[in-house]
Amino acid sequence: MKQTATYHLEKVRDIYEILNGRKEADLLIKNVNILDVHGETVFQGSLLIYDKRIVALNPDESIAKVKDVFDGQGLYAIPGLIDAHLHFESQLAHPVALGEAMVPNGTTTIFAETLDLLSAAGEDGVRAAQGLFRDYEKLPYRLYAFAPGKKVAA
Repeated sequence: MKQTATYHLEKVRDIYEILNGRKEADLLIKNVNILDVHGETVFQGSLLIYDKRIVALNPDESIAKVKDVFDGQGLYAIPGLIDAHLHFESQLAHPVALGEAMVPNGTTTIFAETLDLLSAAGEDGVRAAQGLFRDYEKLPYRLYAFAPGKKVAA
């Protein structure tokens, strides 16, 4: 789905309305230990979620309206992990199966190189890669396929 500037502006307005208590967020996750990777610290807090995204850390709960509340009971909230270089076809797993193994363990994004597939299968490899990555936007993680770092005919 191609997202327009109007769509993004509407989302920003929604978030503004949520933070000012005039619109409902989807979820408030309370009582979690939040890992701050920039400050290299952990702090107790809460996360406000809207449209599958964190829109606020430690929101003003006296005005926040939410559909659901989850008590994290001291669990840890960490940023999604990124696998920056994966040879996708070497995993011997379909993208959906790979997601079932990765996502519950914190990996939310992968960058997949297709060298082995393309160098071994040539033009058939191109078609295979197209099939492998079809409907990638439906996966529970972000997938970025990139061209091989070495020259291949395909």
